[in-house]
Amino acid sequence: MVQVFLIVVGASLSLFVMMWLVVYLGQFLRPDRPIPPHRDHDLMRRVLMKAGKSSTVHFSDIRMLEKDRVLVGVSEQDYSYYDGFSSGWPESWEEDLLKRRN
Repeated sequence: MVQVFLIVVGASLSLFVMMWLVVYLGQFLRPDRPIPPHRDHDLMRRVLMKAGKSSTVHFSDIRMLEKDRVLVGVSEQDYSYYDGFSSGWPESWEEDLLKRRN
């Protein structure tokens, strides 16, 4: 009775491992093709958002837009602090830190 149980469990596990290997090798040998830009709905939604047109908004889009806004602000000013986002330190702060260093 125990031998039959071990044979059934062993056969099931070996079948599972073989199927897993087949799926893994299939994904490795034939990876997904990238979506063409005109069919990528996420890309089109983000283009519409940047253009100011209405579209559905996802949390990742909000983070991306805020990151873009903060990064654009870096080149415009020496230092800006707006809505909790900072675009770097002013040089005077850095000089002050160097003076106060132990």
